[in-house]
Amino acid sequence: MDSGVSEVLGSVIIILIISATIAILFATAWPIMDGVRGNIREGGIKDAFYSFKEMVDRTLAGVDPEMAIKFPLSGGRLYTNSSTKVVIGVYRWNASNGSMDLVYSTPAKYEYVGRMVYDYNGDWKYIYELGALIKERDGYAKVISSPRITYLERTLGHRYLSLPIVIVDGNMSYGGSGSPMVKVEVLEVKTYDFYNATLEFSVESENNFAWYNYLNSIGMNVSIVGNQVTTFQRHYDEVHFTYYRIQVGY
Repeated sequence: MDSGVSEVLGSVIIILIISATIAILFATAWPIMDGVRGNIREGGIKDAFYSFKEMVDRTLAGVDPEMAIKFPLSGGRLYTNSSTKVVIGVYRWNASNGSMDLVYSTPAKYEYVGRMVYDYNGDWKYIYELGALIKERDGYAKVISSPRITYLERTLGHRYLSLPIVIVDGNMSYGGSGSPMVKVEVLEVKTYDFYNATLEFSVESENNFAWYNYLNSIGMNVSIVGNQVTTFQRHYDEVHFTYYRIQVGY
């Protein structure tokens, strides 16, 4: 074989080997790079939701009457809806007729408490609901930052419950890319206090099992009945619940 032809053939072989090596390295590295980008994207959303929760807590505490925060969309969708429902019933024993009388039931305007959601193409979600942060992935959801619910149970059935109920108002929907500014403003605060009373409490959420696990973890002994997480009638020495209606939007 002519030496010139041999040199050309050798160069072609070397180029093919280099090209194949680059292709293998690229194919191997691409999922890793894509995973890193995904982790960065999700980390930004997670941090934004934690900051949002802290911002809402500060607003409800009266530190700031109105606040705003940027959300890095990164291809997902950020929106609010009113799908979550909370129902409370408070009863007292009526000795004259030997029955439990209903002394408080949730007004219709307080039933649907709403939520704020970031959905990344159905792969995973972060949710702000009832003052908690919930993460959902592959159909499994978990409370990752607790609401400000306080439940105490002492000996002989003595119970105390403080239940802040954050109602998310708004018709917000962002999609695509960018970092929209999300504002929060407190519209209403309404407090109820009951002593020596019996309570029923139920949550109806797209993430019922997250609430079931969380409320049982703090000792509230809830059950899932139909599409609700509920406590049946249970006596409390003190029950305090406050409705916080906030406007979330542009």
